[in-house]
Amino acid sequence: MKDNTDFPALDTFLEIERLLFLGKAPEGLLDFEKGLNSAFDRLGFTDSYVTSQTDRFDDPRWPDHATVEKQAAHVSKVVKDIIWGMIELDRTTVAILDSPILQRLRYIRQNGFTYLVYPSASHARLEHSLGVHAVVSKYIASINASTKQPRQFSDGLTSHEICETLSLDLKHAAILHDIGHFPLSHVLEKIFESEPIKFQIGGSSIRDFEICLMKKLPNSDSQLSEKLSIAILLSPRFKRFYTALRKDKWAYLRVACLISGTPLDPNLPGYSQLISGSVDCDKVDYLLRDSTMCNVPVAIDQTRLFLSSTLIECTGTTTQKLADRGVLNLQDADLDRPARILVLNSAGVDTIEEIAFARATLYERVYRHPVTRNAERMLAVAIFNAAIETEDEDWSEVLTSFTETDDTLLDRLLKTKCTSAQQLAQKLRGRNLPKRAFAFSPDFYAPIVPYVSIFSGLSAADAAPFYHHEVTSKDPFHEIVQGLKEKSKTFRSSKIHLELEQRIAHEALIIASELSKKGTATPVGTPIVFFIPLPDHSSTPTSCAIFTHEGELESSGDYSRAQQLISAKEIGRSIGFVNCSPDWAEIVFLAAQRVLYDYFGNDIGQMDIDLRFGKISDSSHARLVQVRVLKRFYIAESLAARRCRLDRKTLTSYREKLSKTGYYDKKPRLAVPERRTTNIEDIADRFKEFSGQYNWQVTVETVRQFLNQFPPRFREDARRLLASLSFLNRETASALLQEAVEKTIQAIRQDDEAQTIHLVPLAGTSAHMALELLKQEFRQDLRLIGIRIHKSVHEMLGVAKPGENVIFVDDNISSGTQFSAQLLRWLGLQDKSDKAEVRKEAGIEFFELDDNAKSRLRELKVRLCTCVGKDDSYGNVERHLAFVDAGLKFLGLSYGRALAADPLSPTEIAPAFLDFLRHVGEECIRSVSELPVIDDVCRSKALGYGNTQGRTVTLWNVPTSTFTALWCPGIVDDEPWFPLFVRRGYADRLVVA
Repeated sequence: MKDNTDFPALDTFLEIERLLFLGKAPEGLLDFEKGLNSAFDRLGFTDSYVTSQTDRFDDPRWPDHATVEKQAAHVSKVVKDIIWGMIELDRTTVAILDSPILQRLRYIRQNGFTYLVYPSASHARLEHSLGVHAVVSKYIASINASTKQPRQFSDGLTSHEICETLSLDLKHAAILHDIGHFPLSHVLEKIFESEPIKFQIGGSSIRDFEICLMKKLPNSDSQLSEKLSIAILLSPRFKRFYTALRKDKWAYLRVACLISGTPLDPNLPGYSQLISGSVDCDKVDYLLRDSTMCNVPVAIDQTRLFLSSTLIECTGTTTQKLADRGVLNLQDADLDRPARILVLNSAGVDTIEEIAFARATLYERVYRHPVTRNAERMLAVAIFNAAIETEDEDWSEVLTSFTETDDTLLDRLLKTKCTSAQQLAQKLRGRNLPKRAFAFSPDFYAPIVPYVSIFSGLSAADAAPFYHHEVTSKDPFHEIVQGLKEKSKTFRSSKIHLELEQRIAHEALIIASELSKKGTATPVGTPIVFFIPLPDHSSTPTSCAIFTHEGELESSGDYSRAQQLISAKEIGRSIGFVNCSPDWAEIVFLAAQRVLYDYFGNDIGQMDIDLRFGKISDSSHARLVQVRVLKRFYIAESLAARRCRLDRKTLTSYREKLSKTGYYDKKPRLAVPERRTTNIEDIADRFKEFSGQYNWQVTVETVRQFLNQFPPRFREDARRLLASLSFLNRETASALLQEAVEKTIQAIRQDDEAQTIHLVPLAGTSAHMALELLKQEFRQDLRLIGIRIHKSVHEMLGVAKPGENVIFVDDNISSGTQFSAQLLRWLGLQDKSDKAEVRKEAGIEFFELDDNAKSRLRELKVRLCTCVGKDDSYGNVERHLAFVDAGLKFLGLSYGRALAADPLSPTEIAPAFLDFLRHVGEECIRSVSELPVIDDVCRSKALGYGNTQGRTVTLWNVPTSTFTALWCPGIVDDEPWFPLFVRRGYADRLVVA
């Protein structure tokens, strides 16, 4: 181990050293060394201090290199620790510990603002550094002792001890690993990293500094403090100090390599796994130390932690086998050479699980405590404001803050010229923190279009697991959650983060103004809002460890599912907040709900809905329905308000008053939601037999959500409209269809009593169900009059003779579009129609008959019978067929009841409500027709085709003459509109959110 060629990874750190300090730096980093030396000077790690220390190390009384390595285990000082008891330090470690760059860690708390929650959590990073040194020492002792124990391993596996030089490297890496940390734990680096161009490090932008290191380091996701630690180790001043201390010119590179988590050699990952791994020394100490200091017990058995830890050397085919099985991650490794990895014994699986669950517990209860994150956001705003408003105070230079302690940093903020930063610092010093006004979480998410209930009939409670699945695993809801995480594009930038807070504050002022119009007293001034995003759990996984089981190497991932359980738990418990002063809380809640609801824009995406869930068990109905998706983040108010301990009565009162001012006219779903009332239950009960496309159902939940789409001033009108609808239930539909068929048969028999009559469903589910209903109710009557019933047009054409009569059956006919489109489609003429609605009709069978079948169809006498219809439908069908010269003998249609407007007078609909229905209808027709603007066709169909204002709903379908808002989905005023019913062929055009 005489030079760096022993460890190829050291070349990477030599290159970083050249870029930062040896004149090879790009232009943006030319002043970095000067800036870092200035920081060293402020800490007391001056050039003269280093000279005095190197003189001491050069003194003949200081041991030479060989002696230094041999004395690595010799005790020079003992420090008593609350976690590890007596920690023994050799003289080289004591020299490092006594240096100013380590002593500064005495005044930096390990967990930042956690002391505001747990007063006893005031332990410093120096204590943690000593603890990591203790853990490393215990691991090394266990590993070296294991080589002397008689243990049985499979062929190709042997235990290997850690040499004196690498033992010292590991101990020094342990005690030096946090030297780049800023005051208040990780809070400051998050602030600085959010604006990598605005903030500078040693006169260079953070972006240039990080790019320099990221190009070379394999772990480019490491935090700014870790990169700064590496830069400090590679700096000329520290290099001079450490090289003199160790009498080893490559030692500083090895320590930097270990701290970064980079294997010294691709075939030697075991050493770096001690510093950065599943049970690395850093993790072991901070979990035990933080849980003790916060009095949050976690289950980690210290006595088994180091039991039989081993450095295994793999050779020959064993290395290849382990790499093939994925037990070893030997990327870029030479499989012909031995590999050394850190392994545990078979009991190590329990240790891995203990570490994983302990970490999850502390992240939930300590590191991501709402109070801690609240204080961190206040500090971020204070520093960002100070950096913008006071250029002379040097807040943009991160090395200035680096040399501060926790307390001196807050003192400097208290003295800043930036008033807002000063006020925030005063609040932090006095623990006068803002309160929660709004909470959001994947668990609180509630889709505003209840598609699960529509397609399955599930209750809201039963549907909740499906909603949670959609929000955590599918686009675009998954994208929304990702966008609200702390590492998203929004919160990576302080500027955008502040803009979001300002938008919420601005919306709160608008709400306060609207409430004032209704005589409500509101807070004075402008609210100060703090947005706390969702924590990003992608940064907290616990990797698998390797352990020996019956002599073989195994991965803990094959034996434990702890990580999967923890990930699921963390996703569910992820929560973000909007905070403000208590007097603004309810108003800011409504403002945050409005801003977040709109925040993700109006991009339309696609999502597949799996209809196999819930009550749908028949595989013949199982399929994926693709719908359009509009990104909206709607939070269930009850959960969010309860988490923030808000006054629900006040919230409801505010919403009711805002509704009267028209505030919710464009966002009606944010108004007071419809409650489950007897009236709504009666409406749902009336239409419980409705079975639309893909099992579309009407439930209490869908009625509520349908009404929530209406501005509050129109909801009573909407309830009256639903109550006035004429619904053809099973009994009525079968009677009306029988009446229409009997009327048609009677007309045919008058011309030719012996004529054969064929009865066939037109197309689609509703026609087949109508015919099936007719067969079930009147099968005997149909037989007596000699009617032949067929399942399909193919079956009928196979037996029908020229000149015979065929009656197509359907549930309704209004405009005649569907019937015309189906006949023309069978004849291959649909695309020749002059009417766009005929060409685009989707509720039909899309196959074309062969030439022989077309000829046979043209030789038959064609009629149509439906439950309900319109007088002008016959003329419309004739015109459609005549335009393309279909050559069909269409002799008429019959229906049991005429489609008409409301049983009540149309004049009883309030003009303003009718205008709203017209607007919805126009926008829905425009949306499903994919038109850029509303045209005359949209206007003619806004209140039902021909603006008929019909109010009929059948068992399986909705006539086009019925109010369009009742059966057509679409997008209205940038909001998804879902119908309470759906017309056949339109379910695929649903827009959910």
